[in-house]
Amino acid sequence: MRNIIIKNGTVLNPKTGIYKKLDIMINNGIIIKIEHKSKIKQNGFSYINAKGMIITPGFIDLHSHLREPGHEYKETIETGTASAAKGGFTTICAMPNTNPAIDNIRSLNILKIAINNTAVINVLPIGTITKSRKGKALSPIKTLLNNGIIALSDDGDDLYNEKLLKNALIIAKKYGIPLSQHCEQPQLVKDGHMHEGWVSMRLGLKGRSPEAEELMVKRDIKIAEEIGAHLHIAHISTKKSIQLVRNAKKRQAHITAEVTPHHLTLSHEDVAFKNNNYNTINYITNAKVNPPLREKEDIIACIRGLNDNTIDAIATDHAPHDISEKNIEFTKALPGMIGFESAFALGMDLVNNKQISFKKLIQKLTTGPAVSWQLNKIKGLEGLGKIEEGLQADLTIIDKKKKWKNLPDQIISKGKNSPFFGRTFTGKVMMTIYKGNIVYQETNSVMKAKE
Repeated sequence: MRNIIIKNGTVLNPKTGIYKKLDIMINNGIIIKIEHKSKIKQNGFSYINAKGMIITPGFIDLHSHLREPGHEYKETIETGTASAAKGGFTTICAMPNTNPAIDNIRSLNILKIAINNTAVINVLPIGTITKSRKGKALSPIKTLLNNGIIALSDDGDDLYNEKLLKNALIIAKKYGIPLSQHCEQPQLVKDGHMHEGWVSMRLGLKGRSPEAEELMVKRDIKIAEEIGAHLHIAHISTKKSIQLVRNAKKRQAHITAEVTPHHLTLSHEDVAFKNNNYNTINYITNAKVNPPLREKEDIIACIRGLNDNTIDAIATDHAPHDISEKNIEFTKALPGMIGFESAFALGMDLVNNKQISFKKLIQKLTTGPAVSWQLNKIKGLEGLGKIEEGLQADLTIIDKKKKWKNLPDQIISKGKNSPFFGRTFTGKVMMTIYKGNIVYQETNSVMKAKE
């Protein structure tokens, strides 16, 4: 279905600031008309009544783990993109920590074939900075760039070798792409399992200190600034790290940053305690992530960073794991949680609590990531983060007032590792349209495409 007229909805276009009732006409996957109370009737078109709904550009995720190739028991391109579509995403960037890693043409081609054959939305590959992500020798970056990667990252590990980082940033600058860094000083986080603080002490667990992140953010910004390269700070999590980025932006350095929904809504206390019951200790492995959940003052700083645009994007860091890798002793459990299907709802929690505006939330899920990585300057991707005539119809339709309960049996992702199960949210993605095709529709939605 590529010929659609969406009627009676309210269009929110962060790029132009438009937020009003408009109808959208889509022909062969392209938006051909946007107007108020359209009276167009066209044979061969399906009609969607979006009364009471908000229509936004399709969401964009700069940071996700699709696990294919090599770890298909956790997730595949097919299940991961279907999960992302349910969450309202039409474009996602796939981190390269697969097996084999995306550090050569062969593994990149394996990934691209899987994307072409099974993805229901747009997947943009990220290539490794170093071979096998080991931090010892640079990957063939130019060759990877010529074959379709859009950024560099060794995510999951910090590139600690300063000489290699400098050389990689020089190459990244030459080709105009971002280098995304997982900033945690390796020696300071070795054998650490959660944020270093009073909760880790009470649980008897070795912590991962905030200084481990802040030292690397400071070092990496300095190097990138000297070179003039685009450095992206992945899953930023501490108050001081955010201030370092804020200061760098004031100096006009090309530094961008993302924050995850979980770092906006959970603290280290959520690793151990449920419902503010500090008498009963838990070891909640689904809340184990890297970088770890921090303190409440860090959550406040992350939210402030969104509001003043120090932080450019909300990114899920969707990291599915098999139950056998989470339902075990805390110190042996792998870090990470799924994020596609709850990201918007967690953002709506911030909106409903008046911590950010709805427009700000949508901006950080759409134009923010598109502009910060200049994705909409890539040929064929000009429509990312936009709703405009003549551009590709990638759209997300939202019901801001829809209440729903997050349950594991309703999750499309293979991964069921989320600390948010059982939560009731207000605000839900009802339909996702990619290239004019409906790739997700809420089962009980009142919206139905009619001829």
